[in-house]
Amino acid sequence: MFSRCEERKYRESLSLQRTSQGARVKIMTQTMTPPAQKTVPLGIALGVMGVILMGGGLVILRYVYHPAAPVNVMHVTVPTPANPRMAGGDGADGATKFNVVQTAGEADLPDGVHAGAGGNVLFKGGDAYMRALPGKDDKPSFSFGYFTVKDGEWEHGYVTQGIRRILTQDDFAKELGVTEEQKNKLKNLPEAPASKWPEKDREAFIAQYQKWAAAAGDEKAKLGDELVAGLKKFAETKREADLMVMKNRVSRVKGILDEKQLGRINPIPKWEVKGTQPGK
Repeated sequence: MFSRCEERKYRESLSLQRTSQGARVKIMTQTMTPPAQKTVPLGIALGVMGVILMGGGLVILRYVYHPAAPVNVMHVTVPTPANPRMAGGDGADGATKFNVVQTAGEADLPDGVHAGAGGNVLFKGGDAYMRALPGKDDKPSFSFGYFTVKDGEWEHGYVTQGIRRILTQDDFAKELGVTEEQKNKLKNLPEAPASKWPEKDREAFIAQYQKWAAAAGDEKAKLGDELVAGLKKFAETKREADLMVMKNRVSRVKGILDEKQLGRINPIPKWEVKGTQPGK
């Protein structure tokens, strides 16, 4: 039997437990109640959908109607038939850093010796030129070349560049579908003509220039005419021989690669050129 004091304590203990349990249940109930959900305004929802649709439309327009160019494709600037194509000289000489507009105008000069500003002297014979520029210690530097590029040279240049890529870049050759047999045939092509004039011929023209520079009066004019005539004759002969080699190389390449492969390495369109062009 409990005494009255002990019974009172026991009842108070039960009351505290009930209160604690009730609070505990109340807390759990509040925690488990889900929060109220917020609705997105209709204007915002329509705006987001519009942005998504516009983005998808742009992607389709870019990659379906304007697909990306193939990997490793040769990007070139194709000239029109009416656009004159200028040829560069020997870059190794460092004497060809001239304004392009000035050089284009020089192509229309008459054959002869033309003195320019700063001691620059141009010897023009036909489409060929020899340029002398003053250098250090009164030693001029020289460059040799042609003012224009013939159609055969233009095509050969792109074909040669494409062959070089095929033989040195396996991924490019694979993309074009070039077989090992085709590669071996391309390796056995005849050598391309050297872009730089032979050293002995250059030295011969330089010796003529030195004689011209040391002369005066009628003798100087005579030596200048001889240099121009010799320059023109040599350049025409060399160019004709070089064009024959280039034509042979291009013809053999056309027999090795198919039409689709050729279109990738030689993207110049076949235009109809009116009139005749010597050395084409």
